[in-house]
Amino acid sequence: MIGRNIHRTDEHGRLIKEQKLGGGPETAESFKKKIRKMMKDPGYRERSAAGEKKLTVAPGKLLRKDAFATQSCGGSSPYAITFSSGKVTMYPAALGTVDWAIWALTAMSMWTDVTTSSWEFWYSVASSPSSSNHYDGYSAMGWSSSLGYGVLGLTTTMYSSSTCKKGEADIQFDNGTSWGVLGEANLYHFPSVALHELGHVLGLGHTANGRRCKLG
Repeated sequence: MIGRNIHRTDEHGRLIKEQKLGGGPETAESFKKKIRKMMKDPGYRERSAAGEKKLTVAPGKLLRKDAFATQSCGGSSPYAITFSSGKVTMYPAALGTVDWAIWALTAMSMWTDVTTSSWEFWYSVASSPSSSNHYDGYSAMGWSSSLGYGVLGLTTTMYSSSTCKKGEADIQFDNGTSWGVLGEANLYHFPSVALHELGHVLGLGHTANGRRCKLG
């Protein structure tokens, strides 16, 4: 049997928008240079046999100690819903332009850089699966015009209810939202919303404190 979890980031996203990335002021171009260097320099990446790339360097640390809810299944004896290994491969190509993909990679690298976690985000440009196809086995990132009023991002998780293991987790961002990347007034901060949704991919719910988000 296949289970399905859906996490939406709605008005809580305005709190996300106001979070600082840390490490002082950062321009879009300097962020892009860091990520491009990471992608090109062999010292900052590893390759698997499939040509996927492991994101290992983060511009800053965003996580703080807090109480998190986790996605679970199993009835009276619940187990955390998670991938079978600590490696999660995402497909961000459907985001379109390289700029949006780079900001998504930035968020992925921040999760990989958490020293107390064994999770690793990888990315692949080998194909461009659709983020709206939740049964193709690919964990894709893309845009949608049908998320609903006030919804910034939506993460859909497909998992086996018998093993509690995930097969894929797709992220969709609202393409009608006014997005920004530098904390501009009246714009939602795309990298932070991406970071939040990637937390759902890893199996996190929301924090016990409803006024906080898991990217602190």
